[in-house]
Amino acid sequence: AEDVAERIDAIVLEAEMSSRGADISLEAQALSDADTLFKALPVTPVMLAHKYLSENGVTLRELAHKIVGEQRGPHDAGFYFYNPDAKRMYSHWAAANLDLWQCIVESLDDASVNELLEAVE
Repeated sequence: AEDVAERIDAIVLEAEMSSRGADISLEAQALSDADTLFKALPVTPVMLAHKYLSENGVTLRELAHKIVGEQRGPHDAGFYFYNPDAKRMYSHWAAANLDLWQCIVESLDDASVNELLEAVE
């Protein structure tokens, strides 16, 4: 039904990492935590970043800036995870993941890193 579809769209938009806040609905919190956990899993950048880059036509620089730009604020403000159990269990993975992406951002300004990337592309 149209009203259900509109509610689902609203929840998805409310849970969007780039614009969500600390006080979102329980439905958006659940969706957000599931999405955030997927992003914070240590295997996600290793196994899936290359697919995201090719499917979305973005560069590693763009992806790294997007991740750090969208996720660092909620993480540092304490609402990266809403569920206390998820926060307790997975925050260390999330912090490590964000640190990795921050290191990638910083490394992309290094001439040697750029030479390496050009060589493997």
